[in-house]
Amino acid sequence: IEGCSAPKYNVANLHAGCLELYVRSPEVLKKLYHRTGLEASYADFCRITGSGEVDRVFRETVDFLAAGIASALNLLNSELVLLGGDGLCWTDRHVADLESAIARLRPADGGGRVLVRKPRFLGEGALLGAACGGIARIFSGELPLQNG
Repeated sequence: IEGCSAPKYNVANLHAGCLELYVRSPEVLKKLYHRTGLEASYADFCRITGSGEVDRVFRETVDFLAAGIASALNLLNSELVLLGGDGLCWTDRHVADLESAIARLRPADGGGRVLVRKPRFLGEGALLGAACGGIARIFSGELPLQNG
């Protein structure tokens, strides 16, 4: 990728914002168009299996994303990564590959395996998040219930 000369998978050496050139779905989609010659949506490419070039692009994306996530996890010591955005289109195999790649990049003594999951509520996350905030305020007593 032009402007990024960092060694593969070494997030510490990536130029500012360079990781985004490898993992943002519009950039991945451009790479998929270029390398396959197919015109498909990101979701459609996610569902394509058995295509060597599509699999290679997603493998590269998983490896770069894992490097970025592993670096953040080493600082934050989290136990779970929730995918959002176009990550919701990923197949279970892509999610499992990401989880395994993160595990390979974590220090042997550092905190155990981190789970990677797609939320079950998929595209309704903002709506459910807003509802949960209101419900939490009701249960904490901050927002009184009106009778009748």
